[in-house]
Parts: sequence; C-alpha cells; structure tokens
Amino acid sequence: MESNVFPERYGYVSLVGRGSCALVYEVEDRLLGRRRAFKVGHHALSRQKKFLARWRREIVLYSQLVHPSIVPLYDHGSLSDGRPFVVLGLASGGAMDTRLAEGVAIGELLGWIRQTLQALACMHSHGIYHQDVKPENVLITGAGDAWLADMSVARTRSELRSSPREISGTFGWMSPEQQLQRARGIGPWSDLYSIGRILEQACSSLQEPRPLEEVVAGFVELDPLRRPRLAWD
Repeated sequence: MESNVFPERYGYVSLVGRGSCALVYEVEDRLLGRRRAFKVGHHALSRQKKFLARWRREIVLYSQLVHPSIVPLYDHGSLSDGRPFVVLGLASGGAMDTRLAEGVAIGELLGWIRQTLQALACMHSHGIYHQDVKPENVLITGAGDAWLADMSVARTRSELRSSPREISGTFGWMSPEQQLQRARGIGPWSDLYSIGRILEQACSSLQEPRPLEEVVAGFVELDPLRRPRLAWD
C-alpha cells in the first residue's frame, strides 16, 4: 500500500502481516509519537456488507472489552478509497505460534497462558465467547506480555443459540461442541478447551511434561462438564 494513502496522522514504517481479510502495517502515530499496528481491509472485501458488518462489530467488542491482556484499540475509520481500518497496539514480540516454534521457557509460556485466561475471564464476564483461541491470536508485546487478539468471530451466548451458523473456530483448536455445532453446549469451557490444546502442543516438546499432564488433560476433556467451568478458576 502506498504510504500516501495512510491518514496524515500515521506514517508508514513496514508491512508486518498479510491475512485473508486484511493487511497489517507498523506505523508511527505522529500525534503521540508511538508505534502502532495499522490493520486495513482488502479492496475486494471493502464493499461487501457482511464483511463490513463483521468489521464494525469487532470494533464495538474491542471498545467494550478494555483489559490489560486484550490488544488495545486506539483508532478506526476508513481510507480515502473506502477501505476500513483500525489502529491497534503493536505487539513487537510477534505471535505466540512463532515464539513457540522458536522455543520458550515453561515459566514464560505459563505467564502468557495466565494472561490469556485473564483476558478470557473479562470476555466471559460480558457474556462473550472468543471461539478462536489459538497461538496465532495471542500476541506478545515488547515487554513480554500476552495480548488476546482477533474478535472477528466472538459471539454472545444468545447469538449462538439464536443463530447456530455463528458457531465458528479453527479446526484443531476449537472444542468438540463447536465442531458439532452444539450451540447449547458452548460456554466459557469451550474457550478453555482451546487453552488446553495450546498447552498440549507446547508441552509435547518438553522432556518432562508430567507436572502439567493432569492440568492439560482437564482442559481438553471431550465432555464439557468435566472441564474447568470458568477462566478465573
């Protein structure tokens, strides 16, 4: 994207991510003198009502869910060519999936998991389920803290029950009840299943994962009633 397309407040630094729905750039916020993440929708999607509705809904969720472990929203709007954008906190430490591939200490991993659980507890207290907790959606800040990101498929309990087609997630990370489209079975424990899958993957590379085996097994129980019920727990 040409640097002159950005709003005057933001100066282009680099392209940091490319997804199916949007591009993410690192920009300089000239007003505040801070580096931010500038996420802008693709041209091909910017005129689709369904995409724009989902984009606006995600902005509303970020505005409601203010928490130290949820990626912060700073600005939003549309470019001169109609593409929507949001300005988010910049996670200069990358995403958890990259960090896990590089290898992390168990203490560092558990710190990120704890912060992700705190973010989920905040969401769940508002009656909202993330539905897509996975390493790619846990971002690491320059200070080494974790931010939960991507609210694009987050939904309330009532939305899932009234419209089961809103049940979503990523295969390999989502809970059995999500895979089976069982709206009445989805709850906080569904997001916790995904946490268990992250721990399961991360601990598989440890020489002695036994101290966490029982905890991981509890998270990934196929029966939702046998999992932890709340993120605060």
